[in-house]
Amino acid sequence: MGFEMKLSKNFTLAELTYSATAVVRKIDNEPSSRQIENLKILCREILQKCRDNFGAPAFVTSGYRCPELNSIIGGAKYSHHQCLDGFAAADLMIDGVSAQDLYNHIKNSDYPFEQVINEYDAWVHVSIRVPRRQAMVKKA
Repeated sequence: MGFEMKLSKNFTLAELTYSATAVVRKIDNEPSSRQIENLKILCREILQKCRDNFGAPAFVTSGYRCPELNSIIGGAKYSHHQCLDGFAAADLMIDGVSAQDLYNHIKNSDYPFEQVINEYDAWVHVSIRVPRRQAMVKKA
């Protein structure tokens, strides 16, 4: 899968999947195609809008985590970073913007976030949940 794939204007799959821990431990942190779609929506609907709003470079400190990586770093069992069940999450910093200002911006926006957390006044965790929009017809 092409890790240089663009997820939005300024975000790539490579930066949403990079983990130094995964590199050191040789963990395959490659998401499925469905998980990539969740990450694209996160990037388009929240991360890119934050970057555009502040007009400054944005940095993802933690994005997608496969279950093995999530467990090793002590992530929550059902962490949104695992992109399961329609979720996607990233920890975000924007150059020259405090975590509190970024948090307030997202909290007060109309962005479709599932969760926003100012973590330790250092970065902001933000997640979405993509509706399944499952439509079915059953016939006898």
